[in-house]
Amino acid sequence: MVVFSHTRSESLWALINAATYCVCGELEWQTQKHCEQQFRVNYVGVVDSIRIFLPLLKSGGGRIINVGSLAGGHNDPEPGLSIYSGTKHAVEGLSEALRFELARVGVDVSLVQPDSSFLDKCLFDQHHKKMNEMWNEMTPELRLANQDIFIAYHDRVAKSKSEELEMDDMETATRAQTPTIPVNLCRCFDDALMAKSPSDVYVAVPGCATRFRISLLFCIPSGLRQYIVQRKYKHNIANILKV
Repeated sequence: MVVFSHTRSESLWALINAATYCVCGELEWQTQKHCEQQFRVNYVGVVDSIRIFLPLLKSGGGRIINVGSLAGGHNDPEPGLSIYSGTKHAVEGLSEALRFELARVGVDVSLVQPDSSFLDKCLFDQHHKKMNEMWNEMTPELRLANQDIFIAYHDRVAKSKSEELEMDDMETATRAQTPTIPVNLCRCFDDALMAKSPSDVYVAVPGCATRFRISLLFCIPSGLRQYIVQRKYKHNIANILKV
């Protein structure tokens, strides 16, 4: 969470709810603690901070910027992130309704939706620790039924994270300074903070190809979208299992 001061000491110009916590893994794998922590940080924390600072925002005619995720929308589902997606979908619904509630008091509400590349770089900390916690709390029956897919999935996540770190090391070696936040995401925040009339939703994607893919998934029939997403998920797992 970041708060920017307004010109008057008793008011605020903007509140950014950016705290995010993610645990990778299918719903039945995750522990109760994993589920509760994601909702506590990603949704309850947003609600609590808004309730605390809303009087100051109303006094200054400020704005609220909530950080969601493309994984929290209907058009970019990500198997293995069902709990995380649920928390971000809740933030999206909160932002939509709150926008109408606060319009009469002059407080704008924007939703910034980063893509999965930002998630890969920032939210997969302590992945192996969380994976071991899941495995330790599984019943013997659940372990037996999910062993192959569980190992393959977490290997894929770890491999993805390793590749991201290697890429970052290469970029750091070739540039004096490496930005910690993608340029497209910075632009979204700049506009949400400084624009006279900020947009309701900012979609922070790295390029036209990704934007086109997301738009296409949103437009096609739900049955076809489900087939495409499941095929991608199974293909990624199959590459690890060598089948």
